[in-house]
Amino acid sequence: LSLKGDKMTIELIEPDRRAITGIADKEYLGRGIIIGRTEDGQYDVAAYFPTGRSPGSRARFLDLNTNTATVDIIPSADAKDGQGNPALIYYSALDLLSDGSIVITNGAQTDHIFKTHQRLREQGVNHSPLDLLVESFERGPVMMDNIYQDEQGRPVFDFLDLTSFEPDAPNYTPRISAVLGKERAAMCLAFCNQGKVERQYFNIPLVAGTGRFLSTYTGQNVLAGEVIPHFSGSPSEIPLNPGGPGELAHVVYTSLGPKQGEEVVNPGDDLRVGVVAAFRNREHGELFFDVINKYEGGE
Repeated sequence: LSLKGDKMTIELIEPDRRAITGIADKEYLGRGIIIGRTEDGQYDVAAYFPTGRSPGSRARFLDLNTNTATVDIIPSADAKDGQGNPALIYYSALDLLSDGSIVITNGAQTDHIFKTHQRLREQGVNHSPLDLLVESFERGPVMMDNIYQDEQGRPVFDFLDLTSFEPDAPNYTPRISAVLGKERAAMCLAFCNQGKVERQYFNIPLVAGTGRFLSTYTGQNVLAGEVIPHFSGSPSEIPLNPGGPGELAHVVYTSLGPKQGEEVVNPGDDLRVGVVAAFRNREHGELFFDVINKYEGGE
């Protein structure tokens, strides 16, 4: 894939005719969520990927549990103590709610959304995917204890607000979250605006052949020490016509591959960690998964 404009030339080193524009033409997107419906209208789709610029961020593994229909981001065999804040790089990325909805996020807020859903169900409250995200995030702050060791082995004690952006200065990575319901879906972007959390919510119809894509960053990479531009605006619309979860996972994984070109900060760097794709049969609710990991087992 070669994309060229007046001021941009970015080329995917591993070309694929099905590469996704908006992913394949970006160097560093951070973490990304795709939700939508297949072209034949038979399946609803959710996909997630983390990427990383540092060795610690890349030394991760997507762990699929088919019995519970969950996906956790866990340390790979290459992970070392002191390489980043564990609460920000290891988390539950995908979970199944009791009504058959799928929740998918880039952090520990997955568990918070799951618990909020349980509370609403126990209270007899009927809610849409959008209602669930608003209820989860607007009752903040929701604090989580965070204890870990830094690179020097010294203990660190702090708290994480699961309804706000991540405290990884200077980037302040946004929290991105999605709930894939039966007829509609919703997404939430919680980002830093002049030191304060700002949240945007998106009520998304499920349309055959259409996916919505939300990432933490714009795709523009920067030199070390500079602030990575975070995503803003509405989730982008992408065509969604894969043959199954395996094909979607492959296309996303390939699209995230190493880049080269005039605007690429680190040509040839492979920033991928892995991809999970989940298909839910609209008639029966059956779930089908495929996971690709860069480390500890490969595809």
